[in-house]
Amino acid sequence: MKNLVINAGSSSLKFSVFDENTVILSGLCEKIGEDGSMMKFNINGDKVVRDDVNMVSHRDAFLQVIDLLKEKDLLDSIEFVSHRIVHGGEKFKSTTLISDDVVEELEKITSLAPLHNPANIEGIKIMRDLLNDSVSHYGVFDTAYHQTMDESAYLYPVPYDWYKKHGVRRYGFHGSSHKYVVNEVIKRLDNKNAKIISCHLGNGASICATLGGKSVDTSMGLTPLDGLMMGTRSGAIDPAIISYMMNKENLTIENINDLLNKKSGILGVSQISNDMRDIENEMNKNNEAAHRAMNLFCNRLVQIVGSYIAELNGVDAIVFTAGIGERGPIVRGALAKHLGFIGAEIDEEKNNSNFNGEISTNNSKIKIFIIPTDEELQMTLDAKEIMVS
Repeated sequence: MKNLVINAGSSSLKFSVFDENTVILSGLCEKIGEDGSMMKFNINGDKVVRDDVNMVSHRDAFLQVIDLLKEKDLLDSIEFVSHRIVHGGEKFKSTTLISDDVVEELEKITSLAPLHNPANIEGIKIMRDLLNDSVSHYGVFDTAYHQTMDESAYLYPVPYDWYKKHGVRRYGFHGSSHKYVVNEVIKRLDNKNAKIISCHLGNGASICATLGGKSVDTSMGLTPLDGLMMGTRSGAIDPAIISYMMNKENLTIENINDLLNKKSGILGVSQISNDMRDIENEMNKNNEAAHRAMNLFCNRLVQIVGSYIAELNGVDAIVFTAGIGERGPIVRGALAKHLGFIGAEIDEEKNNSNFNGEISTNNSKIKIFIIPTDEELQMTLDAKEIMVS
């Protein structure tokens, strides 16, 4: 059974083909609608770059993917397509079979994710048009995993009408990633009731508190701007800062949104880069700004993880994933050090080598893991679950 996984961004298109649960083709179309658009793909270990493709629109990119599938004799064997959809609002609480009615409902909630959902919806429409009717399409929502949160976790302390009329609440994101690594930890602990905190730390970053494999709380909110400090996003700040800076700098709401989403976080604090690898390199040169950015990031991480340990009334395991999570020994070490008072202990050699697996010591009272995420595989598994139910 072969599955095509689609992740359509504003100017990019990621795609993968799975045969059962094994990826046999993966690729990326970049700079759609821009000069220098290209396709990169990996099949059977061979990496290929095609920079002679002209992709003016997403439809052009999808046609390139279809042609590639034909070229590799894969198209006719595709049985279903899993589409990543960033925001499902309250309407979509789980992976959903796509229909005309579903597309119509998705279009009604684009205001919740204006930068992401339109591209996701366009991908669904194009692929439903290009592929034959025998191929089923499923929507896999970043927000769905967090629909198990209690209202005490997802409501904001604002006028309740904002929630009832406009859906203002915490939704959370990175759901496929959190679900995948949490389930992997549950297997390794052999404890289906485990209390696990998942740290998806990349350019976008979020923390998720889980109990028995279900999301109890998460750091991102109505949008991906809330929560932890990120590569270019501020994360949670005093909301009064917005009006204060608008008055001080004569800024529009569009200016503020741009600054908080694209020019804050690690980049804004350091004035160096949004890439933690660059920050670590500058720290080795005793760059004060780099140390400042790292210290602030670690402090925010400790604050959120610490609050989730209290919310869960303890923790069995913490798992790190994504770019910083998998390749950031300073960040992982800082968190473990702050949790030493409850018995967390990290194996320095494994931590510094970015070991894939358990990096806590045998004496540690909390298991600590590095597990590379596989959102595409989780999307495949979620679609299969719906198919057999």
